[in-house]
Amino acid sequence: MTRGLIGSTAAVLAVLAATTNAAVAQRAGAPPARGTGEPPAPAACGPQAGAANVAENARCFELRTYRVTGQVGDINLLHARFRQHSMRILRKHGMEIMGFWQQADRPDTLMYLVAYKDAAAREAAWVAFQSDPEWAKVAKAMDVSLTVESTYMVATDYAPMK
Repeated sequence: MTRGLIGSTAAVLAVLAATTNAAVAQRAGAPPARGTGEPPAPAACGPQAGAANVAENARCFELRTYRVTGQVGDINLLHARFRQHSMRILRKHGMEIMGFWQQADRPDTLMYLVAYKDAAAREAAWVAFQSDPEWAKVAKAMDVSLTVESTYMVATDYAPMK
């Protein structure tokens, strides 16, 4: 069972890495350069994807990969920020957190998966999150220099998680 899970997880992560469609370097807590400071999700992310093999009721999934650059803060501070504040604030703005992982061969890397109804819901959630006064205080107090990479996905019609 464990070996199958590890193999499945590795296969999923390999596919996710191959389908990365946006990467932005930013310093966490810095003022956003454009809109939310986040790259927009593809318009066809979610139930309107309409592509072959995609579930009709597919949500928009975003795999976010944070790599600590070491300029300010460290991975332990990033974990503490999520543990103590970020998870609650993300949920407050409608983001459904599916899970968190620390990359086994890169301990400076944190990955998490978020689900949204569609691309518009994702954009609205990030606008609300970035403008949240509590988030601004947390980001300033627990500053960590990061490279952020986002991968957008929709579930296949045979996927157990849609």
